[in-house]
Amino acid sequence: MPRKFTRLFVESDLLQGQRLHLNLKESHYVKHVLRLMAGDSLLVFNGRHGEWRAEVTEITKKQTHLDVKELVRPQKDDFPVFLFFASLKMGPLGFLVEKATELGATHLQPLWTDRTQGRDFKHERYLSIAREAAEQSERMSVPTLHMPLTLDVVLSEWKPERRLMVCDERGGAESLLNVLQKSVRPMTSCSVMVGPEGGFSPQEFNVMAQFPWLTFVSLGSNILRAETAAIVALSLFCAIPKGFQHVG
Repeated sequence: MPRKFTRLFVESDLLQGQRLHLNLKESHYVKHVLRLMAGDSLLVFNGRHGEWRAEVTEITKKQTHLDVKELVRPQKDDFPVFLFFASLKMGPLGFLVEKATELGATHLQPLWTDRTQGRDFKHERYLSIAREAAEQSERMSVPTLHMPLTLDVVLSEWKPERRLMVCDERGGAESLLNVLQKSVRPMTSCSVMVGPEGGFSPQEFNVMAQFPWLTFVSLGSNILRAETAAIVALSLFCAIPKGFQHVG
């Protein structure tokens, strides 16, 4: 399918011959952002049934109708990549969600930590950013964006059979890249956590150090912004071939 076709995430089930009735927000996007007209084609996906070519059949003031024509790409299961991050202020947090989506994160879990900034978490706003990033990056799915949890809740509910990599800027931890390269068990998922601006508090580090399934890792000698740390960590996971190491 030529790349000139725009992509749209929809909630509806998708199958050949189905007519889609876009809601007001989706319809506005198709008409005023994509500027499509009756007879134009676009690609639609829902994260469950693959990617389909659809044709705009009718545009009214309140609704747009699409006919699903043909399957372009079958659905494939995403490799589970869990990113845990301290919630940030609006601008950096939107940037983090966008880039984490582009890098293949499947679950985005914001955290409340001792030094968390930006406690006003606008779930719908950031979910919209994730959807737009999935559309533009040609992903077949949109990551699950969870509501914020406190760090102690995440740690208390963690399943011990999974490993969690926690990015540690204090110095002395082994690099994340070395940890990934040395692991030999089959990978089933990735789980990585980055802290807030200013890092985790000493008390939080002391609590985390008690869990044997948690590994502190380094992203280098430079002190990174929280959103940069998340991008670097996810980039390293992407660079390591799946199937020869177990990190989460």
